[in-house]
Amino acid sequence: MKSNTRTRKLALSAMLSAVSTALLCFAAVLPSGRAAMAAIAGLVGVLAMIHCGGKWAVGVYVVSAVLSLLLSPVKIVALMYAAFFGYYPALKSPIERIRNRWIGWVLKFGVLNLAAFVTWLVAKQFFPETLEQQEIALWILWVGVNAVFVIYDICLTQLIQMYIKKIALRNFK
Repeated sequence: MKSNTRTRKLALSAMLSAVSTALLCFAAVLPSGRAAMAAIAGLVGVLAMIHCGGKWAVGVYVVSAVLSLLLSPVKIVALMYAAFFGYYPALKSPIERIRNRWIGWVLKFGVLNLAAFVTWLVAKQFFPETLEQQEIALWILWVGVNAVFVIYDICLTQLIQMYIKKIALRNFK
C-alpha cells in the first residue's frame, strides 16, 4: 500500500472518529433525539467502510466508542452506540451477502436483541437513574425497538445505496 494512501485513510478515519464522537456528545442537547443521534453517528462508520475498508471502519468504531464513553455527558447514548449502532452498519454488509433473506433477518434480529439485552444489563447496573425514568413496560419497549429496527435497516440500506451511486462513485474515483 502506498504511504499516501495509508496516510489518507488514517486522516479520514481520524476525522470520521471525531465527527462520530461529536455527534454522540451533541446528543446531550437533544433529549428527544438521543437514539437518533446514536444511529446517525453509526452512519459515519459506513463512510469509513466505503472509503477506507473494513479494518479502518473497525478503528473508527473503537475510537468513537471509547471516546464517547469517556467524554459524552449522556452515557446511555454512548452505550447504545458502543453496543449496537456503532458496529451494526459494518456488520450489515456480510449478513446481507447470505443468499437466504430469512436467515439474514434472523441474524440481524439476533444481533439487535443481544445488543439490547446487554445494553439493558449494563444500563441497569451502571445507569439505574436512566431506567427509573422509563415507566413503560419492557415488553412494549422491546416490540417497539424491533419494529423500528426494521425501518432503520431498510432506510440504512437505501442510504448506503444512494450514497454509493450518487456521491461516492462520482466524487471519489
